[in-house]
Amino acid sequence: MKKKANQMKKWFAEAQANESSLWQDVFSFDNSFLEEEGLYDGKTGELDERKIQQAVRVAMEEKFAREGLTDHGIWTASIHYNTDNIHVHVGSVEMVNTKEKVFREIKIFNKKTQHYERTGNFDWQNKGRVKRKTLDSMKSKFANSLIDRSPELKKNS
Repeated sequence: MKKKANQMKKWFAEAQANESSLWQDVFSFDNSFLEEEGLYDGKTGELDERKIQQAVRVAMEEKFAREGLTDHGIWTASIHYNTDNIHVHVGSVEMVNTKEKVFREIKIFNKKTQHYERTGNFDWQNKGRVKRKTLDSMKSKFANSLIDRSPELKKNS
């Protein structure tokens, strides 16, 4: 496991050296929803991690396909229990930057105000925004993979 983690760190560092964008996605849950769906036991803290992992894989496959990252992108994820709601952090990069560069103002995040502040300095930056349709499709694929609604659909038809 440690060998895999070190390899991912190496690849992410290589992508950064290649000036690639880093995308950070979060899949967050209401724990009572997970309990209702039989994916989490609040008393024991047991989570069906395999089901969550599979749903994340499906969502990331969709993202990579729609954003043209399939052949040169990598991602890693981690399930977190450190807040009121279980959530999954996903980081993804492309090994060689293919995104258009745009000349825009460099902004710095102010932790105190939780906002980005203008600096007056400009530089060429990756246009790394993920399309809204991609995000919507990822959410749909994630939810459909996580929850099988076919029994309810049969009952309603």
